[in-house]
Amino acid sequence: MPEADQNLGKHAKSVFVRIASDSRRDLYLIFVSLLLWGLGEGTFYIFQPLYLQQLGANPVLIGTVLSLSAVTMSLGHIPLGMLADRIGRRPLIWASWFIGLAGTLIMGLATKLPGYVSGLLLYGLTFCVAPSLSSYVADARGRWSPARALTFTSAGFNAGSLMGPILGGMLADRIGLRRVYLVASAFFLISSVILLFLRKQDLVEKPAGQELWAPLRNRRYLSFLGLLILMIFSFFLPQSFTPNFLQDQQGLSFSQVGELASLLSLGALVFNLGLGHLDPMHVFVLAEAALAVFTLLILRSKGMVAYGAAYLLLGVSRVAITMSSAVVRPMVHPAQIGLAFGILETVKSLAMSLAALVAGVLYAQDAELMYWTALACAILVLILILLYRRYLYTPVSS
Repeated sequence: MPEADQNLGKHAKSVFVRIASDSRRDLYLIFVSLLLWGLGEGTFYIFQPLYLQQLGANPVLIGTVLSLSAVTMSLGHIPLGMLADRIGRRPLIWASWFIGLAGTLIMGLATKLPGYVSGLLLYGLTFCVAPSLSSYVADARGRWSPARALTFTSAGFNAGSLMGPILGGMLADRIGLRRVYLVASAFFLISSVILLFLRKQDLVEKPAGQELWAPLRNRRYLSFLGLLILMIFSFFLPQSFTPNFLQDQQGLSFSQVGELASLLSLGALVFNLGLGHLDPMHVFVLAEAALAVFTLLILRSKGMVAYGAAYLLLGVSRVAITMSSAVVRPMVHPAQIGLAFGILETVKSLAMSLAALVAGVLYAQDAELMYWTALACAILVLILILLYRRYLYTPVSS
């Protein structure tokens, strides 16, 4: 073997060894897995309201189905978070990935509304792994801060989501939305296999005498959950039916809607990397301000440039949602992180469920009413954050 080839082989081997022994090795695996999952999910997720419409659902029924999906997301957060504190996070992460794969296959094979909805609800269970995944990432961060580790892995998902909607829109125009789910399943399978190489994490013992539901006696924790409900509701209220609004009212194609969704992921990716070092409360303020601009651009502007700018700005909301876990982590004991994150994710899912339901009702009455309501919510939440940010969160260095 030539000397140059030998040196190249040694260099590649040394890089592999460094990655394998790196304290953040598991973060890199999660990053790649989430990149593939974001690519797969991105091909169909934004088109779900449109596909439900194709299957015969009216706006109220679409909102109800999406709301039920969000409720499904919330069912397992608390029990699975508690289970993660007892048996570890890795088995739950594995199970969730393969459940999501099964749900996507069911959606892709279904030809009627009931079958599709059953697959959609099963897919919603995938999100119940969020407490386990967030706590796993927080403990696998090495010398990074929790916020940086969480935004880094989230950037992987958003990087995949960047291309997913473009690919999904192109495929939907050519082979139909139903077959897009089968393409997504292939990405999910590879993503699931990668996570099989995650290392096991040690369990943290709960201090003697500490109550199981100790987080619910923490006033700052509960106050932050109250703010989070309003914040998540404001983020998702205008998002739920914007694809329908742009296609029905503005005449955009599947491909154009997919391009806008990719810009949302691009914004989330850029803002994740650019804002990951900031205090979470500052990001929350930026997210609500960006949401207000989003609603006005969608309502009062015309053309893909304006819509693209709106979706780019909306990416800040994804960073804010990710950072909510970093806010909660220093509020509770490490032995109860799973439970605390489980409650946190339940609150997120319930807020998303309510937002989808309200959006369906408002959209059925007046397409623009949904956006004016979202704008009012954004202003209200922005005021609350500015008034109570010091009480709700005390920044920490680790």
